[in-house]
Amino acid sequence: MSSLGGDPQQLLQELHVSDDLEDKNDTFMPFRQLALLLEVSANSLNCPDFGLRISQWQGPSILGPIAVMIRNADTVQSAMEDVAKYLHVHSPALSFSILAPDSNGNISFVFHIDEPKTPLDQAYELTIANAVHALRMLGGEATLPVALHFAHKPNSALDVYQERLGCPVYFEQEWSGFKLSPEQLARPIDQADTETHRLAISYLASFHAPGSSLTPRVIELIRGLLPTGQCRIETVADELAIHTRTLQRRLLQEQQSFDSLLDSHRRQLATRYLAEKGLRLSQIVGMLGYTEQSSFNRAFRRWFEQTPRAYRLSLSSKDN
Repeated sequence: MSSLGGDPQQLLQELHVSDDLEDKNDTFMPFRQLALLLEVSANSLNCPDFGLRISQWQGPSILGPIAVMIRNADTVQSAMEDVAKYLHVHSPALSFSILAPDSNGNISFVFHIDEPKTPLDQAYELTIANAVHALRMLGGEATLPVALHFAHKPNSALDVYQERLGCPVYFEQEWSGFKLSPEQLARPIDQADTETHRLAISYLASFHAPGSSLTPRVIELIRGLLPTGQCRIETVADELAIHTRTLQRRLLQEQQSFDSLLDSHRRQLATRYLAEKGLRLSQIVGMLGYTEQSSFNRAFRRWFEQTPRAYRLSLSSKDN
């Protein structure tokens, strides 16, 4: 952004995004906020291909364990099938589905972002550009898509897309994604390691597939959202791409509630943070997602029948 004449710090402040988010491995940005950040950046910088440019800086490594998984799959097709199964772990708001072959035998791979009230052009362009880079990582130029589809209208000249993406691009289509030929899908992935692939699958599977128990996924989201100050049931529902009432109902079926999960996780973290002498109480308040220390004090009294300060003093006396 700086290279385009923009002020990233100012923009992050305007959108209430923490400027040290990238340094926190256990924290993430809600997809809606990310999509809005991309759109506002593109508009304020007068840079309609902003999402495409960002993808050149990110690379496939942005996918984390997803990248490890596909890099060690047997073939391009098995890699795409793995992505369809586990992409929700990387981003619950983003889904990836596989359509039946067309008349030429080409198979379509479709992205869907479940954020109906958010402008998504830049998010789709970034997502599909990242997919192109990932395919290039798997098999070089031989695995560049037969075609790219976008549901929206072009934001830049067509030759800009062609130059940056390297394959035919079509707009105002029924879906957003890409097509691969049978030959591309059958291509083996060089230097794939079966054991590394198994470990990556095992790790991703531990986050539970859609339709299974929701509680572990909600806990993961609570853990990531707490330090951002945005740990609300509405935000968690958005990240899971379901309605708030649906989230409440499904948690109730699992004999849980969002408030009880949030309260339990805060309780666990509070004792851990208070044991760390280098953390000030004011820091702990923010890390637990409270806006005021008085709210934290009341919650802590309810949990342990004493104040956080008294609890910390009791730990110090035990050490002595």
